[in-house]
Amino acid sequence: MTIALSVLVAVALGVDRAPSDLWLPVGYVIGFYLALSLVIIAATPRPNLLFGLWVTMTLLAMAAGYMGLRKLGLAFAVPVLFASLVLAALAVLAPHLGWRGRLTVLAVSALAGTAALLIDMTRNTSRNDPMTTMSSALYPLELRRFEGLVAIPAADGGALAVLPDGLLLAGGDGSFQWLAGTEGLSGRTALQLDLPAPADRAAYLADFDDPASAPRLRLTDVIFAPGVRPTRLFAAHQAWSSTERCYTMRVSVLALNWDAGSSPRAANAWTTLYDSAPCLTAEGQFDDSETGGRLAWAQDGALLLTLGDAGFSGLDGSMPFAQAEEDNAYGKIWRIEPDTGAARIVSIGHRNPQGLVVAQNGRIWSSEHGPQGGDEINLIREGANYGWPLVTYGTNYGSTSWPLDVDGFNHRGFAEPALSFVPSVATSAIIEVTGPMFARWKGDLLLATLRTNRLYRLRPVGDRIVYSEAMFLGERLRDLAELPDGSIVAWVDRGVLLELRTGAKMSAFGRYCEGCHAPTFGVPAGPSLVGLIGREIATVPGFSYSPALTALGGVWDEARLDAFLRDPQAFAPGTSMVLPPLDDAVRAELIDHFTVANPD
Repeated sequence: MTIALSVLVAVALGVDRAPSDLWLPVGYVIGFYLALSLVIIAATPRPNLLFGLWVTMTLLAMAAGYMGLRKLGLAFAVPVLFASLVLAALAVLAPHLGWRGRLTVLAVSALAGTAALLIDMTRNTSRNDPMTTMSSALYPLELRRFEGLVAIPAADGGALAVLPDGLLLAGGDGSFQWLAGTEGLSGRTALQLDLPAPADRAAYLADFDDPASAPRLRLTDVIFAPGVRPTRLFAAHQAWSSTERCYTMRVSVLALNWDAGSSPRAANAWTTLYDSAPCLTAEGQFDDSETGGRLAWAQDGALLLTLGDAGFSGLDGSMPFAQAEEDNAYGKIWRIEPDTGAARIVSIGHRNPQGLVVAQNGRIWSSEHGPQGGDEINLIREGANYGWPLVTYGTNYGSTSWPLDVDGFNHRGFAEPALSFVPSVATSAIIEVTGPMFARWKGDLLLATLRTNRLYRLRPVGDRIVYSEAMFLGERLRDLAELPDGSIVAWVDRGVLLELRTGAKMSAFGRYCEGCHAPTFGVPAGPSLVGLIGREIATVPGFSYSPALTALGGVWDEARLDAFLRDPQAFAPGTSMVLPPLDDAVRAELIDHFTVANPD
């Protein structure tokens, strides 16, 4: 009975699905303490002899509960679960202590429980990390990280959807959170919505003897029906047939109502709009990550859906899914009627298109994973064949060529990509900049990546991408959204939201030093300036200094740095360093930058 009760409580404490349920751990801890105490008192006429046994049983039970949560793949609140383990042990002690010991147990229990709840509550309270400033070709930038603003879903994937007064975050596990607001993320709180998941993850995992080995079953995108108060929400997600034990990609629809607080709620259950065919078993070349599953609205009101080839590239001699037009939905982009579900093919020959955007000029752009290299940005045209897997600029993993396209020189008559990345950057979402904040980016495409942790700004001109600018954000970027004020929000795989805004001004370091000495991308042209104050002049290993600087000797201090910034040639005649005239304020800012960055 004790073991069963302990496991039950551990699971109840660990599963923390909604912020509104934070009162539950208190009730569970109190109930657990009372129940376990009664069991021990009733069952142990000689408690001193059985004390060690009860402690061991309780600890093992709590550990079993924890392992059960991990095995089932359920979300759990680690602080609360850990506190429940501590409280369980204290509950066993209490019946065998004097009044002073029991007071100590009560005090420790109260402190542990309070600390756990406070820690757990912060998961849904915004914590602004210090803002990072960045430079880009056209704007100084501010990058803000919001850790703990949203509850972390139980599966990777997920997507963002924007309305004029709020941001919807859909987790890969099918959970939904609403962040009301119109400008940026600062000051917003996350409301866990009582919307059903489009796929029953718990039932899916229960279909496997070893849930940890089950292929992914995740939500890949969400999109609202057009309108300020849309009445429907569309979701693309993997679906599981328990009877046939196979997978499809599905588009489901949920009718919405809006409550007085302007947050969406379900009017009924999800219904299926579209299901891919055939239903795929997890055998052979099947790859649960090559699903595609991105949604976008065409200008004529049709819903566009990308589908990956699920790994069936034909390298085993079979017909490649992306080239099979008869009764095979995979490796294609589809046009779906949102009212009837009637669907037709837009384009074929795609591997894993995880990004899709319809630009304001009507052009459709997709971003697509290649194999080892060969990630693509494609301009999508009706009826076009983009060649996968017959042609690619990538190679097979661990090889220097692609078996079906050994030459790999071009796409041999198939539609060429507007841009291809070699090596791979692991493309994900792609959006168009349309808002007021980044006016000089208007019409540009922003590409999220998973492998390089970079955001790429792409400049389209006609059918081409004429340049790309890489901005290092330091995270795996899963989805992007532009808020009404023009700020850019990124959803990160580890459960963090990033916000990119224009900076008030570019720092002096960004204007005069960063491009050569600390570039975001590429090899520095000048020596590192880290630790400059207090460092001997011209002593960074691996850099060839001019004879003028090398001959100076001595150490960089504020006075010497100021003299150098004022006039490099006067400071070290013959130096290769050239600077525009810097006024007193700029030199002071630079000196302050190096002094603060390198304190004594």
